[in-house]
Amino acid sequence: MLPKLALEIDNIRFFVPLEVSPTLVTLPWQSPLETWEEQKIKMLKVKSGLSRHVVRFVEIDNRRFAIKETSLESAQREHATYLRLREMELQTLVPIGYVTRNDGTEIIETKIGSQPQERVTGYLITELMEKVVPDAFLFKRGFSKENRKRIWDAVIRLFVDMHVHGVYWGDASLSNMLINFNTEI
Repeated sequence: MLPKLALEIDNIRFFVPLEVSPTLVTLPWQSPLETWEEQKIKMLKVKSGLSRHVVRFVEIDNRRFAIKETSLESAQREHATYLRLREMELQTLVPIGYVTRNDGTEIIETKIGSQPQERVTGYLITELMEKVVPDAFLFKRGFSKENRKRIWDAVIRLFVDMHVHGVYWGDASLSNMLINFNTEI
């Protein structure tokens, strides 16, 4: 189930829990995500996986978020997918919600003539988990053979768990995995 509209300011709409909206409202949603570093936002030095979308990591009010700039449809679909995976009790990112920015109307030329089309940018918001690191950092460390085996065992458990729940992961590269360094294994 998609979240309800929590707040609307000018052309920005927040589909996030009410307790998070005051924190997220302070971010510069009027600007493209790739320019946020120039706007004195506390950016986290986290390397994201390969993506065709801009992804940035921010810390605000002692909370850490990953924000992905995409289309409205993709933000809604990915958020709903994360919610479904969590309902199945599968390990996944922590979905917070999404934000949309109406970028106005543009005229699209079609075979039958010109027609107006609304341009909307979507932002998927997930909360970063403690003790989770991307693969880029994992293998730069001097892990022992046993630690590497534990990492691969965790990846295998994830795939088995997803398969048992009937989940197909279309882009299961290591760069799309976060490894949780929890003491419970």
